[in-house]
Amino acid sequence: MKNAAKHELTPRVKATFETLFGPLARYHQHSVVGMENIPATGGVLLAFSHSFATYDGFLTGYEIYKSTGRVPMALGDNLIFKTPILREMAWDLGIRPGNHENGQAILQDGGMLLLAPGGMKESLRPREQRYRVEWERRRGFVKLALRSQVPIVLVACGAADDLYSVRQSRLTSFAYERFRVPLPVIFGRRGTPLPKKITLRAFVSEPFYPPVHDPENEASQVESLHGPIVERMQELMKLR
Repeated sequence: MKNAAKHELTPRVKATFETLFGPLARYHQHSVVGMENIPATGGVLLAFSHSFATYDGFLTGYEIYKSTGRVPMALGDNLIFKTPILREMAWDLGIRPGNHENGQAILQDGGMLLLAPGGMKESLRPREQRYRVEWERRRGFVKLALRSQVPIVLVACGAADDLYSVRQSRLTSFAYERFRVPLPVIFGRRGTPLPKKITLRAFVSEPFYPPVHDPENEASQVESLHGPIVERMQELMKLR
């Protein structure tokens, strides 16, 4: 992947963002707290919480772009790139297939990489598990930042878990575990597919800088960084 850090939003993509997400931003009175914590230059890994609605991440990403001029790139689920039209749109938005090589290329090229470590599984959490950070077994993003020698900045929007009520379902669990296909049972505003009218405020953490990478002790370095990151993310998820 060449010039990953130099990805720019085309006028068409900007217009799409404004058309799709402008009304949503106003509907939710969306805002970002802690924007000054995002480095102005150099590689940086932004680790997001993954709500079912998902679009709160796009709203925040676009605010970051408007505030800093930097285009956050992302790694998406492989299902996206198997879907015609959606894969072309994803590529234009700066989303790349979710693998370590693509992530490392973006970071080493000085780019801003947006990741949701919890993935689709986190987005399918039932309402009883809202606001929880299920990153205990998700260490790949920490390893990626360590190897690329870039800071990790956390971005949490706990209120996004209230946009929809996700119900526990055996079908949902089976479809995801067996086929990695989301088949959730959800309820939005007044029981409709519309998202609930909730104020969305994203909170940006201070950067977590990795130590100098020591390949022989990589596992212990990842562990020492992973614990404080998960703890801090859980704190941010409680903020409104």
